[in-house]
Amino acid sequence: MDSSEVKKDNQDLLSELIVKIAHTREFHYVVGTLVPEVTKIWAGTSKVKKFFSKPVEKSFQKSFVNESVLPSETVNNLFNDELITSNISKLVPSITSVINFGLMGLNDISQTIEKLSSHEKAKMVSEIFTKINSEDIAKIINSYIRIINDIYQTEPNFFANHVSSGFATIYEKVDFGEIRDFADNLSPDVIELVKKINDEIWKYPAKFVLLLSLIPFSLNLGTSSLNVILKGFNQMAPDLFVDILFSFLKELNTKEIGTLLSEISEVLNKINTGSSLIGEPGKPQMPYSLFEFFDGIFKSIEKNALDKGIDSVAQMKNHYNNAFFDVMENHPEILALYYKHKSLQSEASRLSSKKRINLLSNSSDSLFSKIIDKMSLNSKAGDLGEIFNSLISVMSKLRKTYPNIIQTTIEEFTDSIDVSEAQETINWFFEEAGDAIKPFAKSVMPSAINFVTNLITQDGDENDSAISEALMKLKSVLNNGGI
Repeated sequence: MDSSEVKKDNQDLLSELIVKIAHTREFHYVVGTLVPEVTKIWAGTSKVKKFFSKPVEKSFQKSFVNESVLPSETVNNLFNDELITSNISKLVPSITSVINFGLMGLNDISQTIEKLSSHEKAKMVSEIFTKINSEDIAKIINSYIRIINDIYQTEPNFFANHVSSGFATIYEKVDFGEIRDFADNLSPDVIELVKKINDEIWKYPAKFVLLLSLIPFSLNLGTSSLNVILKGFNQMAPDLFVDILFSFLKELNTKEIGTLLSEISEVLNKINTGSSLIGEPGKPQMPYSLFEFFDGIFKSIEKNALDKGIDSVAQMKNHYNNAFFDVMENHPEILALYYKHKSLQSEASRLSSKKRINLLSNSSDSLFSKIIDKMSLNSKAGDLGEIFNSLISVMSKLRKTYPNIIQTTIEEFTDSIDVSEAQETINWFFEEAGDAIKPFAKSVMPSAINFVTNLITQDGDENDSAISEALMKLKSVLNNGGI
């Protein structure tokens, strides 16, 4: 069959479809409503034209809009017709023509609406939204989602292959300045819309749970897309990129950010509680899930980029700390909370150490032996010795390279100390600590003194002369109050 025959078949099919549409309730209602309005416009203020238009108006309303004459066939039933469904693919060119025609009509309508006053625009647009059949929209969404899912079975990159060129044209022609103004005006309205939508969502929590199941998919998709986007940012000059970034920072709504942080804190609390609930007793689930997560990341990370990134994070952390603590001075209540949680973190570390020591202390002799064997204390003690040797070597090299560095460092440290304040603090500390530590000190000091005495006893080796000299100086100090 040549192209002319195919075209003729398509035209015949379209003609039959049009005829069928003309016999539907929807078509009759549209014609019966539209034609009288058109005749009114044609007649205008002319009495002669009105004389001829009146019978036409009544005739069309009677023949098309009256319930008794409306046909039973509907557009929905029409598209269940076997002739139409079996040849729907042949109608694609005609359907796209209709869509394009509709888009042209929408463009003309939007330009007309644009000329109206703000009050008239609001009234017209509100009527459009209130009269749209939401149920049909839901059915359309379901249908097209199924259509797209079927398309993906044969063409996984369908949108990438067919939408990119159209997007390029749209991106070129759209006025982004107007979009920015639109965004500024839209913000309070969207927030109110979100509130109302949120109220509706929680009327059906089960549906919302199903919606949440799309989050991992969205995160994966977002991560892949973000990789592509960030490659574009990395092609920008650093000064230009930072200038844009700081411009965005100035426009952020700090009040909303504060509220968001409060909500995030509640979410984090739920995550921590949930991890404990779904894990085994005393063993939250989070450590196991995080291990798998980080392991997957580290296997694919680029090491040089990571190195540079960590350096940048360290510098930015310094900037963050400076800004953070400068602001803290103006918010004493938050500063108090900060130190409270720092204390809790220290307590958590202390309790963890206490738990580890208690485990050793309370273990049976056999278990203790196994633990010590596993710890390989002898080899670790040797490692500590090697570490000590290395530190001594480093100190020696440091002194050779910078002969006065130890003295200079200590002098800088001592010069910065408030001597009178330090002396007062040390005096009251030892006075108050003396009584508290006395029972313990009396029990251990004899052993400590015997230990020191044994160390400084002359044994007839090369250290005897140095020990003898040190003891003479100590004796002189004790007897005479000076050397």
